[in-house]
Amino acid sequence: MSEKKNKKPLFKRWWFWVIVVIVAGGVIGSNGSKNTPKAGSDVPTSNQEKTEEKWEEVIRFEGKSIKDTETFKISSKEWRIVWDTKPGDMGGMNFQIYVYNANGSMESVAANVIGEANDTSYMRGKGEYYFTIVTAQPYTIIVEEKK
Repeated sequence: MSEKKNKKPLFKRWWFWVIVVIVAGGVIGSNGSKNTPKAGSDVPTSNQEKTEEKWEEVIRFEGKSIKDTETFKISSKEWRIVWDTKPGDMGGMNFQIYVYNANGSMESVAANVIGEANDTSYMRGKGEYYFTIVTAQPYTIIVEEKK
């Protein structure tokens, strides 16, 4: 008479479940910590990597009529025109800012709107510039350069 060994199915053996737990723990542990730095670590997050930009006012223009501005000097490679306009006594009018370099060549149109509006126009290049402002409504224009 031959004796048969009593074989348990694989999933009923204790060592099978130990291996499953170890493998599952390794997979979960490696995926869960892939992009998250540990507390107190020196690994910067995306917010920490950004440097704070500093802008310095160069000149400001206020008015409510057509004019050419005085020439102003930009010493930075990047600068911006922050502008705001509102309808005046005659209602909403066109508001335009034309940017010229000192020799009279037009560089850009920084604004062209009707009625109330505000925005920021970014420019590039050192040099001397002036604006031609075409409007009949009140405005404030601030020129700032990146430091």
